[in-house]
Amino acid sequence: MKAVQFLVDFFAVDGSGNRFIKYAQGQTYPYDDETASQVQAGFAQLVQVETLKQAKAAAQVKSAAKAESPVPPAEEAATTTTEA
Repeated sequence: MKAVQFLVDFFAVDGSGNRFIKYAQGQTYPYDDETASQVQAGFAQLVQVETLKQAKAAAQVKSAAKAESPVPPAEEAATTTTEA
């Protein structure tokens, strides 16, 4: 999923003239028209963010691959070390 990561703090002003941080440096925000314009201006960059659904699918693939190719006991014993 596309997201926008800000390189600097981006400030906005409310109706009373108070300045506040709208987008914080280093944080990621959803990709939309406003954040895309900040990427074009050079204040932010596009990043690829893994969603929870994608993370679960990747974890399932890893666990399935691990289950398919277990380490033989002889090799496992050879890789462990003991101190005398």
